[in-house]
Amino acid sequence: MQKLRLLLSLAQMDLKKQYLGTYLGLLWALLMPLTTIVLIYFVMTYGLKVGRTESVNFVYWLIPGMLIWFYISEAIGKSVGVIVEHAYLVTKMQFPLRMLVAARILACLPVHCILMMLFLAASYMAGGLTLSWYWLQCAYYLLCALVLALGISLITSAVNVFIRDAANMVGVMLQILFWATPLFWDAQLVVQSRFSFILYSPFNYIVSGYRDSLFRETGFWTRPWETLVFWGIALFFLVTGTMLFRRLKPHFADVL
Repeated sequence: MQKLRLLLSLAQMDLKKQYLGTYLGLLWALLMPLTTIVLIYFVMTYGLKVGRTESVNFVYWLIPGMLIWFYISEAIGKSVGVIVEHAYLVTKMQFPLRMLVAARILACLPVHCILMMLFLAASYMAGGLTLSWYWLQCAYYLLCALVLALGISLITSAVNVFIRDAANMVGVMLQILFWATPLFWDAQLVVQSRFSFILYSPFNYIVSGYRDSLFRETGFWTRPWETLVFWGIALFFLVTGTMLFRRLKPHFADVL
């Protein structure tokens, strides 16, 4: 219980620190993803003439996938440098440094939850979505995102202490994944192509899962193979990240 309170306290301080000294404060965290979504919507709708996807208006289909991607990419992108940023805590050998990574990932969570609730409420009132108990399944896919982000971030944050290029490498990989993940294009387009392996990406599993829950009313248990592949990859990252972080932690102080 004491560790949980510490974790929540660290996440709260981290969230406040990100927007300290700004006039709009937390509103910036909401405005930035919304701006990107609006831009992509206008480009895809009026530039590339994308109208409806799976009998759903494109804007309803686009937003949940983009929102969960923003959460994952922000959590991974901001966690890579968390140990270097808190170098003054490294010499305190009793301090659980892994908690800094977990706190950074949790600090990104409130913004995602607020935006998702606003989207669900607005879509329901506008008639774009029908209330369904499958909506609750989004909590499962959010848990998937948390586990995946934590595993990857434990690896990258530990490596970044020794190789500062890791932060730039993570940024490049997130850019590649942004275009490789079916965020604003339909995953069915690559089913019969040489790029069908994208369908087994853990990021696609989460994005498609959100859309399955909101539009297709499809349970995750109907995707047994994809679920098995996802948890195999996610747990591999988590176990590897935990072991690597523990192995490298004694050397952090020497480098920093």
